[in-house]
Amino acid sequence: MNERLRFLRRNRNLHQQDIANLLGITRAAYSKLEGGQIQPSPDKLKMLSAYYQVSIDWIVTGEEFDSEGRNTTPEMIEHPSSKQIHQDNSNLSKKVEVLEEEINFLKKVVGKLIDEEKK
Repeated sequence: MNERLRFLRRNRNLHQQDIANLLGITRAAYSKLEGGQIQPSPDKLKMLSAYYQVSIDWIVTGEEFDSEGRNTTPEMIEHPSSKQIHQDNSNLSKKVEVLEEEINFLKKVVGKLIDEEKK
């Protein structure tokens, strides 16, 4: 359970203090939850489930089933951090600038070819 709590928090780029505030506990107490040293109360599990929009079953067991017994366990996929998204956007912006320069160069070359053709 502690790995899933850590995953959920980190996946949303949150700090332990953010979740501790949500639960109305200290950061140290939340750290113990994530560390597996203490277990959350049923009320805290409900709050975490609602906040992260996952089932209590998934938080506790790592598995989730629908009403017909089919396993619907979500994958634990890391989402990119805001730093990574910013870096990716910066790289894309640079690539767009290079492409725009190439397009302008090609427009000039085509313009010159058309002018020479007219002569």
